[in-house]
Amino acid sequence: MANKEYTYYVEEYSQDTRNWHVVSNVKLSEDEVRSIYAEAYASKETHSKYTTGLEKYVDWEKDRTMAEIPKIKVKSLFIGTDYGDDCQLEMSGEFTDE
Repeated sequence: MANKEYTYYVEEYSQDTRNWHVVSNVKLSEDEVRSIYAEAYASKETHSKYTTGLEKYVDWEKDRTMAEIPKIKVKSLFIGTDYGDDCQLEMSGEFTDE
């Protein structure tokens, strides 16, 4: 009898929510806030402390002047994660008939 392998795929997903505060000394556009958040998330320094120095990673709006940009200071604080309580599970594969 040949050895047969069975492969199963499991996908788990829920509705986790991660929360940040972004602080700036100027009013920001949605795209600018998105750039700040994305860089703070990528920096992995997101555990209950401010991530600073993010202004150099922002894709600044076209209407900002070159003189204004160096004066902008931003920081981001990771607040925490609210874990979803409605975890869903999907499995596929060839199962026994128990």
